[in-house]
Amino acid sequence: SPVLTIDSVNDKENIVLYSIRGGVEPYNIYLDDKELNEFTMAGSGGVNGTLSNTSIGSHTLSVADVNDCKSSGQFSISPVPIKPQEIFSPNGDGVNDTWTIENIDVYPTARVSIYDREGRVVADYLGYDNANGWDGTYNGTYLPSTDYWYVINLPAADMQYVGHFTLMRK
Repeated sequence: SPVLTIDSVNDKENIVLYSIRGGVEPYNIYLDDKELNEFTMAGSGGVNGTLSNTSIGSHTLSVADVNDCKSSGQFSISPVPIKPQEIFSPNGDGVNDTWTIENIDVYPTARVSIYDREGRVVADYLGYDNANGWDGTYNGTYLPSTDYWYVINLPAADMQYVGHFTLMRK
């Protein structure tokens, strides 16, 4: 029978490495009952494989050899926590000039909305990029030093973050 091993799971990069040894090739490999077509043959017989962009949650990887002997393994892709910056100072000095969210790059479909204390949306992003993030302006006007609130929706993780941060001008 083939032996399937889940070698490693990298939640942040969303990469799963696996290997298959034994049994009689060729193999049929399945992720959650969907057949995979791409894998790399190992030099000593068997398969070394990589999965990427697997959805968050629990999954089953299985293999069947030519004799229909089977093996399977389970793994989970966990949501990567984000951490919004608590204070930023958009003063043009090249340091903390945009509001950043640690690990937001893991969620390209994130929706980030920023509100002032009156509840007005001062910035709204679909797919937030720290390098081009919010710079503390609204319609080209510098906003004052004060607290602002955010709602961050992460559809891929079925999560929502709500909180506040401080914009500090000197």
